[in-house]
Amino acid sequence: MAFETDADRLAVIQECGGQLVTVATASVWGIFENAYAEDLGIAGTRPELTCRTTDVSTAAAGTAVVANELSYLVRGIQPDGTGMTVLILELQS
Repeated sequence: MAFETDADRLAVIQECGGQLVTVATASVWGIFENAYAEDLGIAGTRPELTCRTTDVSTAAAGTAVVANELSYLVRGIQPDGTGMTVLILELQS
């Protein structure tokens, strides 16, 4: 029996500072983060978007994302098995 619905997931996204972003051509709610990251001694940021899996089920590597008026491409897709997916993004110049 499921204890969480898609409506519950949306409410969590909205309560946790979520925003409307564009994934491909669809507007979806997601939590955008661009936190500090370090890999192999190289410092930078790692933009990512956490959304409901149902909202990004057709996303693939190379899918366009617009968040905070900046353009990104999906570089990785990490479903967590609970109905949420993290899209790893790359800023486009």
